[in-house]
Amino acid sequence: MTITTPYEADPAGDLTLLVGPDQRSIRVCSKVLSLASPVFAAMMGPKFAEGRALLGNQLSSPSPITISLPEDDVEAMVLFCTIIHFKEHATPNVSFPVLEKLAFLCDKYDAARALSSASEVWMSPFPGSKDGESSFLKVLWISYALGNHRNFWKASRAIVQNYTRTDLLEQRHSIEDTALPPRILDSIDAEREAHLRRFVTTLQTILIPHLTAQCPSHSLHGTINAACGHLMKSGHYIQELHRLQLWPMPDSDSTKSLRDIYDRFYGLQRCPIVNPWCHNSQWDVAKIDCTQLLMTAGHEILAKPVGLCLNCVRDGRIMRQDGNCQKQSLELCKDIVG
Repeated sequence: MTITTPYEADPAGDLTLLVGPDQRSIRVCSKVLSLASPVFAAMMGPKFAEGRALLGNQLSSPSPITISLPEDDVEAMVLFCTIIHFKEHATPNVSFPVLEKLAFLCDKYDAARALSSASEVWMSPFPGSKDGESSFLKVLWISYALGNHRNFWKASRAIVQNYTRTDLLEQRHSIEDTALPPRILDSIDAEREAHLRRFVTTLQTILIPHLTAQCPSHSLHGTINAACGHLMKSGHYIQELHRLQLWPMPDSDSTKSLRDIYDRFYGLQRCPIVNPWCHNSQWDVAKIDCTQLLMTAGHEILAKPVGLCLNCVRDGRIMRQDGNCQKQSLELCKDIVG
């Protein structure tokens, strides 16, 4: 975004912000700024020198007063002032680094509500990725700071699906300087572990009955030609799962993501064994099948995990036991995640 000096968000504004170390000039309306940010509202009040100067100037001079903000980013402040003064038509495509700067600015001035709608448009080109500049963790932080409910939900869900516990520990540093509550990552890891345990239970439910069932035609299995093809089929899949490091699986695993587990299922090779001498009708329906494993376990891994609700997180209900509404009926968030 090209910054012209001076920049006039409101040409008739009563306040000039001198932003950044170079003190770039941005002319604004103090009332609009106060409505967008409670921090600025307090600054413009009678308890602060800026507010008293503004009030005195309004009574004696048409010229705007100046406030110096040397620590703020010029590009982020121009973007912020452009939106709150209803000049969306002047807003260009926003890069991800600028969104990061804007997130810090909005967090500092508690201005998320003012930019929530605009951030939906700005963040649409950045769905996130596991690594890189626009990582899911950074998208999570920016969505939190800008009040973007939909992207916050999607980013937290993507982290549950794509990150291992090791990933979360290694990448915490990327959001250390943000105001994102640390318990959010703990909640995400707890959600990942809960789905991993449910996946293990699902897999056991599918496999164990076939491993313990006795074939009605077991008396015919004395020769190699009469071996039970269906039991051999179950043994084949156990070997396949073991080869793919999916069996046996611990209830807790810090080295595999849910998506990694799901992707491994696509490496399962069908068993070609068919034995017409075996009369075990229990297996005729092919209850243990590569397709069923993929559909059942895959649904458990990727379809069921949900994201976090931004409203609940801001109210302090972060963990499952806190009553986060996304963890229960979704009734409070249907309009967000639909």
